[in-house]
Amino acid sequence: MRESSLLVPLAAIMLLASVSLPSPRSYWVAPAYAAPLDGYNYYGFVPKEIWGLEWVNLGTIGWELRIEQPSIADSGLVAIVGNHDGTRVNAYILPGGELLKEFTLNRLEKASCSLPNGTFFKLVASRPVTVFLLGGKYMESGDAFANMFVTSTEGGYVGREFIFMAVQAKRALHYTGLAYRVYALEDSQVTVWDANGSQVTQFTLRANQLHELGFTPMAVYRLESTGNVMLQSFTMWTSARLGFPGTCFYPAVRGGFVGTLFYGGTGTNDLWPPFSPPTFVITGLEDSKITVFDLENRRKYLDAELLARGNFSKHMDLSHMVVESEKPIVLMVEGNGVSYAGLSAGETGYFWLPLDEPYSGAVPGGSVVGSAGEAYLYIADETVVTVDDVTVRLGRDAILPLQHGFHAITAYKNVVIQLINYPWQSYPAHEPSIARFSDFGTCIPSVQAMSIRNPGLNPPSVTGQELPWPYILAAAIAVIVIAAWAMRRRRPGSQKA
Repeated sequence: MRESSLLVPLAAIMLLASVSLPSPRSYWVAPAYAAPLDGYNYYGFVPKEIWGLEWVNLGTIGWELRIEQPSIADSGLVAIVGNHDGTRVNAYILPGGELLKEFTLNRLEKASCSLPNGTFFKLVASRPVTVFLLGGKYMESGDAFANMFVTSTEGGYVGREFIFMAVQAKRALHYTGLAYRVYALEDSQVTVWDANGSQVTQFTLRANQLHELGFTPMAVYRLESTGNVMLQSFTMWTSARLGFPGTCFYPAVRGGFVGTLFYGGTGTNDLWPPFSPPTFVITGLEDSKITVFDLENRRKYLDAELLARGNFSKHMDLSHMVVESEKPIVLMVEGNGVSYAGLSAGETGYFWLPLDEPYSGAVPGGSVVGSAGEAYLYIADETVVTVDDVTVRLGRDAILPLQHGFHAITAYKNVVIQLINYPWQSYPAHEPSIARFSDFGTCIPSVQAMSIRNPGLNPPSVTGQELPWPYILAAAIAVIVIAAWAMRRRRPGSQKA
């Protein structure tokens, strides 16, 4: 990092100190030759440490958990899938905006960039693309598991068309269903094609119904629906395959990540018990009543009260849920992995960032040190950001590190937030054996997508779903016909004396 990029104003230094951010050398305002801004901007950071663990048989001594040498990776993969013909894409290294790669994608075409561990990057696309950040031994073999929502061809998380690359095995480990699921927010006829144009499947969903799917990893597909749906790739088996829940921020149905209505999977599978199920965390700036519905069984699951700047944490003992709140909230599943959230211009969100602390200690034969989790706020254009009541002005392509804890964040232009949370477990061994990512995968939203809103989207109640209009009309016609027939039977003179 060049010293010319470390132009930290006094206000920024105050911010860093007040919210316990890393040293000023971890923070920068982008120089004048930053990457171009035109189009749709996607940001990310490749995790520093990528490896898995394995049990080694030491004979009479017993078994020992060690780093699995073939799983040690020194790079991650950014995969880009074209949603529209003739889409121009440039890839840059940050800070500084060094051009890494440029290419043009048509619909259903894919390209990729391999980046070293610990690299910040930025993509600029002329039209929305679907972007994945992937890595690890199992991802390369097509046997990985990832917890994420997939963006539509227009960039948001709700839509009627999704073009994407499958990044997860067909069947999620320790889960009786398939790894992908479609959540219908409206009555929908859904069709899925592969990249060659061959139809894979077709099905019909009523609003508040779901359908599970399995795909061939690393293949490209197109899902088209007549109504609005959400597409989630789901697992609760990540982080060195030790059974830790995969972290994920849940996008709001009406846009962004701060909202009052959420759909998604919850993680009920064959692991619980004996392991503890995943913890879902709800945070908000205002007091609010929270209601969670069991989508699969069409019943209310629980009511809860959320206090302002507090949190409600719960193991959800159900497979699929709908979460409603009176006031805007943020919903996430707490765990290890990589996930994204974001804010639109002028929006404030109250975020929980579960970043495990660094580990250090002595083990036989030496010592071991593990990095803490990381979280970064990405800014496409010059703007003002407030973190926990301290305000700072940041330049284009600025990257602001965030620390463990609860944070109220406001941005006056769109921003995205990336969370990287490593497993904290470590094991005394003859060599360092801290659990890290044996595989990971997430879908990256564009900064511009944080502005996408669906204000008129109002799915029916889960517990009191209305009949669709065709059924209502048919019933009304039947009532009219019966009434007319009854009146005719009762006309004067129609009965014998």
